[in-house]
Amino acid sequence: MILDEHIKHHQHIAELYREAFKQVDGIEFHDNPDAKMSSNFWLNTITIAPDVKVKGQENAYKTIVKGAVGGAAGVVHQALTAHTDCEPNDNVEAMRVCLDANNIESRPLWKPMHKQPVYKDAPAYINGVSESLFPSRALFAKWSYGYR
Repeated sequence: MILDEHIKHHQHIAELYREAFKQVDGIEFHDNPDAKMSSNFWLNTITIAPDVKVKGQENAYKTIVKGAVGGAAGVVHQALTAHTDCEPNDNVEAMRVCLDANNIESRPLWKPMHKQPVYKDAPAYINGVSESLFPSRALFAKWSYGYR
């Protein structure tokens, strides 16, 4: 069955990430919480401690994304600066750039909705949790699976 094969593929990718990061101090792979759980690992996530240094980190945010960025609710805008009021730590951005150079699609954890330009005037329940999670986490989509 196609779905079973797809899930098996994602679980295999998760195993590759688990093995790649298990010996790296300061990087935590988010795995199943216990043996009773069986994630499909549609997206794999890691936490990178703020003190972990990533090659190229000194150049994080020196390049502005070209073209339209955003897209929530069909609203797009041109980036005028590489910095925003809510962005990942430099090491997370450096990891994203390094993985991208190796054809591994990745991105930071989703930016909190109340920080998205399209929702800037919308009411929001803010307790600090989303702001604390966002800077240190990265998502890995598929490992060169149809990327580029």
